[in-house]
Amino acid sequence: MPSVLCRAGAALCACVILGGVLTGCTPKKTTQATPSPSATLNPHYSKSTELAASLKTLGPVIGNIQGTMTVGGDERTLTGSVALNATSSRIILIENGTTSTRFEETVVDGNRYTSHDDTTWAYRGTKAKGQDLPTLLANADTTLDAGVSTVAGVTGHMIMTAPDKMDVAPALGLDPWTFDQETTTLHVWADEAGQVLGFGASMSWKVMIGEAMQDVTANLDVMFAAKTTPVDIATPKDPWKWVQDTPAGFAYADPGDLGGVKHTISSDHQNLAKGVTISDEVKGAVDGLSKKGTVGGTQSMVIDGEDAFWFTYEQSGVHEALFIVVHERVEYMLVVVGSTTDKTKLDALAVQVFSTMEFTR
Repeated sequence: MPSVLCRAGAALCACVILGGVLTGCTPKKTTQATPSPSATLNPHYSKSTELAASLKTLGPVIGNIQGTMTVGGDERTLTGSVALNATSSRIILIENGTTSTRFEETVVDGNRYTSHDDTTWAYRGTKAKGQDLPTLLANADTTLDAGVSTVAGVTGHMIMTAPDKMDVAPALGLDPWTFDQETTTLHVWADEAGQVLGFGASMSWKVMIGEAMQDVTANLDVMFAAKTTPVDIATPKDPWKWVQDTPAGFAYADPGDLGGVKHTISSDHQNLAKGVTISDEVKGAVDGLSKKGTVGGTQSMVIDGEDAFWFTYEQSGVHEALFIVVHERVEYMLVVVGSTTDKTKLDALAVQVFSTMEFTR
């Protein structure tokens, strides 16, 4: 089963946590039952005022992510970390299943950067107002006590915000463009004195993988370390340019001159005819190009939850790396073009470019 967090996207998604993403997709909210972690339920949290103040002045803090995500009958673990320092944040979310997929978001001075490997970063513009994690936590409800429970060895009160009152996914660095029927419930962990211990979320949505709609659920918690040294959350070095084709429904990162090799990138998309598969399209492209030049063997990838393939083509000193992926019966192609003298570096760069692609509808 391919990653579905990629449909959210660096990730670690966006309505990044959570299952790989989109302009043109408006989530339809449904109701999710409020979890009750203990049999002892005290509806009103006596330190509500103190907790509200603690949330508004939170930081610097660091905590590890722990949780699970289920896609159909396939259960995966969620790990990673969260660091906050004033208005800056760094979130690493890792989905571990048959493969491991990483999503990262760094926000500094309101500017958002995302990555899938902690090496290639894309500048995504200004983080939308109110969608950052510090603001999400500062606006959490602090009155409803769902009981006492222990997470990661820390015991605290689970303070609930009403279902779907706050959208957790963007605050976790995800782009849930492809999420359908999304519902999220935020909770905050607090001690007896009203001080923040951590936070968590329960989430569910539907997402199209291949040609089948999949049910996804995710539950995660982050408990903050008792003692935290202020973490330096810096702007990633040399971020790539984010290129988003809203009408076509996809986006990718372009290194430009930062790629270290002269190149150009072109893209195209088309609707697939009924019964045509991605294997048919790849074979047709390879067969056609083989009549004009030299074609390298195809290699597989998983991009934003979908199976994808790439191969190379050479003719008259020109080297191309071609990438093909199908999402919701639309075929997308990216082509990275350069000189045959740079083909080794060009292929490595092309794979990096391909790995940044996200669907936006």
